[in-house]
Amino acid sequence: MSENIGQFVSAAAQGDTDAMAKLYSKTLKASYFLAEVLTADSVQAAEITKKAYARAFCTVGKLKKPEAFEIWMKQTVASVYKETQQFVFNDAEAGAGESSTEFLPEEVYDDPARSAAALEAVAALKPELRTALVLHYNNGMPVQIIAKFLGVSESTANALLCKARASVALSLGVERSGSASDTLPVLSRIFRRAAAEAKIDNSLVRDIFLFAIDAYNAVNASSAKEEEPQQPAPAQEEAPESEEQEPETAEETEEAEEAVKNKTMPKVVLVRLETSPEDIVGMQVSQGILTVRGGMT
Repeated sequence: MSENIGQFVSAAAQGDTDAMAKLYSKTLKASYFLAEVLTADSVQAAEITKKAYARAFCTVGKLKKPEAFEIWMKQTVASVYKETQQFVFNDAEAGAGESSTEFLPEEVYDDPARSAAALEAVAALKPELRTALVLHYNNGMPVQIIAKFLGVSESTANALLCKARASVALSLGVERSGSASDTLPVLSRIFRRAAAEAKIDNSLVRDIFLFAIDAYNAVNASSAKEEEPQQPAPAQEEAPESEEQEPETAEETEEAEEAVKNKTMPKVVLVRLETSPEDIVGMQVSQGILTVRGGMT
């Protein structure tokens, strides 16, 4: 991800779609995998990924550290995902217990079948537990940041992690007796490998990118339009109060009808607050019509 990443981000911020395509190709697998493991649903994952890239391309100019684009992209995916959820934390701390960061034995990573089973166990978790676990082991978020992200206390965030670990360990039939080590936790490595091996349909790859580019173009066009100098509206004569409020009388209508027949009507301008069906004849004989708000006819 280090290959000219700063240049790609800078160029993308200037509207270079080729640079956007390079950023997209370098981060798509990780972004889509994150959306999929958070939602446990491929359809939702596709929608979240679309919106995340659209948001990223529209705001990439605000990224202060271009080299951190991949991390920022993961944060964007997580934020879009969060907007689709309604978490419930009422009993989050009940029966949480304690657990260490490394809760899976190394053989779970070494055995592809058990690694797949671990991913299935994560997908089966309640959304609150799954979210905390994924943010911690896939995005590398510490408990304090998870708490802030979910809008809960640190003790609640820690309880969510402990419950999630216990549930996954139970599903795999392993003891929760892991200890911290200098290597990346087993679940983190399982996530990383699964993201690298993720298969995304070519049509989806195209659709996500086109959706994001279309969103960027729409926002850019809207911004450009807002920046265009506005021409002042032509001044309009203020109509006399009596004519703004009073429609034509029956007598006026009869005279107007007769004038149309005889073509003897003097040249006049119809002035109204807004036209109405009663003004039809007057409109026919007028040389012009001046209204403040348009009309009903």
